Amino acid sequence: MVKIKVINFKDGSVSDKNLKLEHTKSSDELLSLSLRSYRNNVRSGTARVKEMSEISGTTAKPHSQKGTGRARQGSTRSVQFRGGRTCFGPKGRIFEFDLPKKMKKKAISDALFEKIDDNKLLLLSDIAMDKPQTKNVAKFIKDNKIENSVYLYNASDNNNGLFVKSAKNIKNFHCKSIDSLNIYDLFSFDNIILQKEVLDNIGKYFTKLEVVN
Repeated sequence: MVKIKVINFKDGSVSDKNLKLEHTKSSDELLSLSLRSYRNNVRSGTARVKEMSEISGTTAKPHSQKGTGRARQGSTRSVQFRGGRTCFGPKGRIFEFDLPKKMKKKAISDALFEKIDDNKLLLLSDIAMDKPQTKNVAKFIKDNKIENSVYLYNASDNNNGLFVKSAKNIKNFHCKSIDSLNIYDLFSFDNIILQKEVLDNIGKYFTKLEVVN
C-alpha cells in the first residue's frame, strides 16, 4: 500500500490517495541504458565539415612544383591554407539505437516507482479555469513547492486547455500529454504531476495498480 498526494487546484486543499501497487524492480543498468537510448535517438548528428571537393576555389597550383624553393603545394584548398578544408573533422553520423518495447516499458515502470516511493509523484484535480491566469498558476506552484515539475494530462480533456496555456511560460514547469511520457522526463524533473483522471494510464506499467480510495 502506498500513498500519493492529491492537490486541488481551485481551493489548494491537499489530501492523500491510497494505492495498491505491485512492482518488481530491475537493475539500475536498465535505467541507464534506456536513458542513453532516448538521448541518443534525439541527437541530430548533423555536425559536418566540408570535404576538399566541396570548397569553392581555383584548381590551379599555388606556384610551380619546382624552382621556387618553397614546399610543393597542390591546391590552396588544402588543410594548411586559410579557407581550406578541415582535417579529421566530423562527417555526420547516426547515434540512434533502439531497445525492445518490453525493456523501455520496464525502465519507465522502475522510474515511476522511484518517484512514487520518494513522494515525488502527485495528482492534480479541479484544474478547470474561467480564463487564463498565469500569475494564479505560478502562485499555486510556488505555494505547493512543486517547481521543476512536468504535468502530464489527457490531451482529449478540454479542461486542460486553459491551464496548459497559463502554465506554458512558467520556468521549469512543463506540460505534456500523458501519451508522451518518457524516461528522460522522469529523470529531468523533480516532481511528476498527473492529472487525476489519467492515473489509470500509468497502470499498464505495473503488475498491479488499484485505487483504494
